[in-house]
Formats: sequence, C-alpha cells, structure tokens
Amino acid sequence: MTDAPEERPAGRLRLLIVEDDLDDAMLLRAHLAREGYDIHSRRVDTADTMAAALREEPWDIVVSDHSMPRFSAAAALDEVRRAGLDVPFIIVSGTIGEERAVAAMKAGASDYIVKDRLQRLAPAIERELREMRERERRQRAERALRANEARTRAIVEAAVDGIVTTDARGIIETLNPAAERMFALSTEQARGRGFGALTTGEPPRAGAASDGAGPGDDAGPHEVVAVRGDGTTFPAEISMSEVHHEDRLVVTYIVRDVSERKRFEAQLAHRATHDALTGLPNRRLLADRLGLALARSARRGTRAAVLFLDIDHFKVVNDSLGHTAGDRLLVLVAERLACVVRPEDTLARLGGDEFVVLVEGLAGEADALAVAARLEGALAAPFVVAGAELFVTASIGIALAGGPDASPESVVRDADAAMYHAKERGRARSEVFDTQILERAVRRLETESALRRALSADEFRVAYQPIVDLRSHQVVGVEALVRWQHPQRGLLMPDDFVSLAEDTGLIGQLGAVVLDRACRQVREWGERGERPLAVSVNLSGRQLADPDLVEVVAAGLAASGLDAGLLCLEITESVLMSDVEAAIAALAALRGLGVRLAVDDFGTGYSALAYLKHFPVDHLKIDRSFIVGLERDPRDAVIVSSVLTLADALGLTAIAEGVETAPQEDQLRELGCVYAQGYRFARPAFPEQMGSLLG
Repeated sequence: MTDAPEERPAGRLRLLIVEDDLDDAMLLRAHLAREGYDIHSRRVDTADTMAAALREEPWDIVVSDHSMPRFSAAAALDEVRRAGLDVPFIIVSGTIGEERAVAAMKAGASDYIVKDRLQRLAPAIERELREMRERERRQRAERALRANEARTRAIVEAAVDGIVTTDARGIIETLNPAAERMFALSTEQARGRGFGALTTGEPPRAGAASDGAGPGDDAGPHEVVAVRGDGTTFPAEISMSEVHHEDRLVVTYIVRDVSERKRFEAQLAHRATHDALTGLPNRRLLADRLGLALARSARRGTRAAVLFLDIDHFKVVNDSLGHTAGDRLLVLVAERLACVVRPEDTLARLGGDEFVVLVEGLAGEADALAVAARLEGALAAPFVVAGAELFVTASIGIALAGGPDASPESVVRDADAAMYHAKERGRARSEVFDTQILERAVRRLETESALRRALSADEFRVAYQPIVDLRSHQVVGVEALVRWQHPQRGLLMPDDFVSLAEDTGLIGQLGAVVLDRACRQVREWGERGERPLAVSVNLSGRQLADPDLVEVVAAGLAASGLDAGLLCLEITESVLMSDVEAAIAALAALRGLGVRLAVDDFGTGYSALAYLKHFPVDHLKIDRSFIVGLERDPRDAVIVSSVLTLADALGLTAIAEGVETAPQEDQLRELGCVYAQGYRFARPAFPEQMGSLLG
C-alpha cells in the first residue's frame, strides 16, 4: 500500500541555488513562486560559499547549474557529500548531452532538467521531497527496530523496498512481502539459505559495516546482480545495517530493484551513440568501430572498407512531399540497406541523407565494389511514401583502409571525397578513392575559398556572344557569359566554377554581379549611338527558386536604366521541369517586370510539350547538340524542323545555339530558322573587343 499523494506544502521551501547567473537564479525563483511555493533561498557559485551555506542553514533541496566558470554541479555534489547531508540535488541546465546526464545521475544527482522545460521542476522537487521524507521515515523505523521489535515488524511489512534479515553468519531469517515479491521466494523457501544465494556478486559481509565500531552502522548502498527463485536476474542496490539485539547480531539488507533506472541510463547511453530517426549508429559510434576495425585489419593482414552513400536528389523529396515524407524515406532506406549488410558490418547514418557502411575482412577493391553493388541493388525497387512511388538512387564513395597513417577521420574523408566524385560523374554510381580524387577534392576546397574572395576582389568579367539575324547577318542581341580572371590560374570558364557556386550558395551573388554588368554594358552601348541590343542572362535553378529574384532583377534594371524589354532571362529546360508549378509562378513574376524569357537547351530534357504552353516564355533556344548533327544525321534536321514549327505555332522565337559551320547556317536558313549564335559568327568577347562586331 502506497501513501496517497500529498498536498503541496504550505510552509517555506528552503532552496539552495548553485548558479553564477543572477538572472537565471531569479528566473528559477519566479517559476517556483508561480507554482505556489513560499521560497527562502540563497545563491552560491563557489565551493567556499556553498560550504558556508551548508553549515549555516538547513536546506530542503539543492538546485544547481551544470557548468559555471568557477564551479560545477559535480563540485557541488562533492560539497554535499563532504557535509554528510542527505539532501535532494537537481541539475537545471541547458542541454548537457546524454553522456554527462548519465554521469551526473551516477554521481548522485537526483534528476536533471533542461532550462527550457522548467515545467518539470516543481513535480521533480515534490517527488524528491517525498522520497526524502520516505528515507527519513525508513531511518526512524530502523532505529525503532532496536527498541521495539513489534513496531519494526509492522514497518518492514509495509516497506516498498525489499528487506532481508540474516544472522551474523549471513543465513537468511526473514523476507518482508516486498522482498518475497522481488525474489519470487517465500520466507519459508529462503530461510536457512545464505544471503549470497540471492546475488551473483559479493554482498556486504556481516561485521564489515561497523568493523567493531558499534551497532547501527551502515554499509552501502552498492550495486549487485540479484537472483530470483526461478534463476532470472535483475539489477539491485543493496544497503546493509547491523544491530546488536539481545546479545546477538541481526543483519538487515535493504534491497531496491533498480531495473527502471538502469533502463533509463541505457536509453541515454544509446541516444548518445545512435541516430534518433533510424536507430542506426551515429558518427561517434562509427568512429569507435572504425578505429577497432583498422587495428584488427592491421593484425590480420586484411582490408577494411568504408562506403559513403548519399541519396541522389533527396532535396526534391523534401521540397515536394515535405520533411515528414523525407524522414519516412530515410527510415525505409535504412531498413533496405540493413538487409544486405552482414551482421558483423556496421551501417551508420551521419545525418541528412548520408549513410556509411563499414565492412571488414575484404581481400581488396573487387570485394568492396561487390558490397556497393548489393547496396545499389537494395534501392532498386521503388519506395512508396505519402502515397507516392519514389525511385531512389545513390552515389557511393569507397575508401579502402590501409597503411600505418590511416585513421577513422581520414578514411571517412576519403570515402566522402569519392562519393562527391561519383556525383560529379553523373550520380547513381560507385567510385573508389584514389589520389586523383583527393587532389580534386583539395582543388575544389581551394576553389571554393578563392570563389568567395573573388566576389570581394571583383575578379569576374562578362563576355558577350552576338545573336545574329540569318537573313542579314545583323547582330540583334548578345548573350552575357561570365568568366573568372583567376590571379593564379588565369581565365576560367563557367564549367570550372558555376556548379561550385550553386553548391555553396554563392550563385545568387555571382548572378547579381553578371546581371548588373550586362545591363549597364548594353545601356552604355546604346548611349554611344549604337543601335539598341537585347541582352540574355542565364539563370540557374537555385536563382529561380530564390524568393528575392524579382527584387534582384528589378534592382539591376533600375541601377542600369536599361529598358526591361531589352533584357532576356534564360532558364534551362531541365530546371523548369524540376518543379513545374513553382517555375510557372516564378516566370510569371519575372514577366511582370517586362523582361523577356527564354527556354535554354530546348530538346535535351524530358518535358511534356503540354507544359510548354503554360510557361510565359518568348524564346526557344535549340540546343547545340542538334545543330552539330545537321551535317551527318538527317534525324537532327527533323528535330530542328519540328522545334521551329512548334515555336511558330506557339508564337515563340526560335534561336539556334552552337552554329559553327557554313553548311549548318545554310541548312538552318533553309529550315526557316531566323536567329542563331555560335562560332560561325563570333566567339564570346569582352566589351573592348566588341567594336567591329556591333558596327
């Protein structure tokens, strides 16, 4: 039978606050006051002030921050122990991490509470005060045992903890009802056995507590593995006290089942080393296992491999179906991958859509590639998430561990670099790390750093390629093409840095620079008396998705004074089709500024023609791959003719890209194409080189 819940005490709560921040201490007091407590408190933040407070006043409870500049919760616990006090100790702190929380509770803390969840504080205080009163009652009962055996028996019978009494030799005499339930033994069954039969470890010995110093001294508590009558075990905490009664020694063991506490500690430890979403090992546990694997491989002469797996286009799932669906997909991917790795292998999730597989006992590269093939095969069947059927591929980087200098960090880094190389080569493939990949990774990092500096140092230049009228060869417009005047590597083409600018989020700044310069340059040519020219500027997918794009374009037009009708923004077909609804909305907003819009690289994607009529565009740019084939493949002529017919039917202007030879020009003219650009007419040139082309 348990005590009924007690009303919140009307008396004062004597609260010792271990806190270096006065505001946090006041916030704590205010919260408890709102909870109905009448508080008498004192704030300390050093060992000396805490020791003085413990000497000078009695305290109901101690509430402590975890870490302070001059003090800590661990040091405060030491002061409480040094003072010989039994007072509840609660840690109230920011997120301290599961490992430190477990350590604090093992050290003697009653509970820990995160500062942004103070609603747990009042219930925790009430619980600890109740438990402290229970401990006081139990201690009084044990003292009464020596004076009144009948009264003691009643208390023992009602106790929640198991109580076992033995003689001086450790032979069991009695079990209270709680102990009988705990050990699944009756007193009759247990009587005559040694107390050691109830544990797998060494229990406290009779006489060890007092060591002859006198009756009533205690030993413990300490943890043991307790054994039930049916042979099953459970973790227990045992305290022992000795009482000399009528010239004989009576030994009392207080046994508490700590299974629930152990489960909680195990949960905290598991959370510190496992991913919360998938339950897989996290980066920390992977590093530990990889370190052991490297040591074993060195002893056995075998190879260990790390396979770094990144889901291709995972962002599309989050953007289209939401993060809940994305999380569900990650769980399903983890389950699929777990089915194709061996029990002795480690499958870990590093975060986001990144997984790592650690495999030991390999003979070489071929074995690692076979593992990668199994992982790819596990993802082959479609996934059903949020009612949608999703086909998932992954880019996999493989690093074989070897050599005396191999470390967990370096092997994972190498596998990561190989994975990025797989993405650069088209995704949905595996790549094995080699020194060339490392050099590319280092070069990529160096380029990223240089790219950031280049924006500040004004190292980017804009070249212009004319767009001509095939009937008159007159230049009617130009396409702006960015170049990077690198101080060491010379003039770099867009392929060397644009994709990196997109990956790092710098494409917005770079695009704004190109737009501003192109608009100003075309306006300058117009002011010099040359005929008005249209200018085309390319937009990337990340720019099109930028909610500030319309403001950026409007600002560029306003700053340059260029007529909006002379600016054409080009977006590739694949970008438009990645999210049709969002693309239509973005194009409509840009069209509202009065600018013109073009679909670049038309014909290379997999768009449905039905969507084309919904895009508010003005031009179709026929991809160069079809123009190159005009001279050798009649089918390309059919495709170009079809695009020209489609553009005419939709009221759009078609522009052929990549025209390089006179036969290509002649055939385009015969097919009815009016506008074109390419090396046949002019290569991209900087403004100072454009004079004769514009004349």
